[in-house]
Amino acid sequence: MQLDNFPDLEFIPKTYWSAKSCDFINKEMAISLTKQQNLKNGIDSLKASISYNSEEKKYFWHVTQTLEIIQNVHSGRTTPYETRVEECVIIDAISGKIISHETYKIGIIP
Repeated sequence: MQLDNFPDLEFIPKTYWSAKSCDFINKEMAISLTKQQNLKNGIDSLKASISYNSEEKKYFWHVTQTLEIIQNVHSGRTTPYETRVEECVIIDAISGKIISHETYKIGIIP
């Protein structure tokens, strides 16, 4: 069997294919950089995850916290639903540069 199209493996860090060590800042450093960003008071601890942006061909840390959980009741619904207010700091995973610092809502916005 022969493949017509090879899978896109661009998202795999170059260090995986070589014997070099990874040049990403670690999770603790991403959280430390986030704490320097004048954060609001959250109701939970900071959470960090890493993602790959295929357009920019870069990795980013997303450090988030929940600021508020709003229980909503919508007319016509018998059960309430949640809307979460989140704060997110996006950091370049290699340079440690802050890319953005935003607050947004997740869920149905009343």
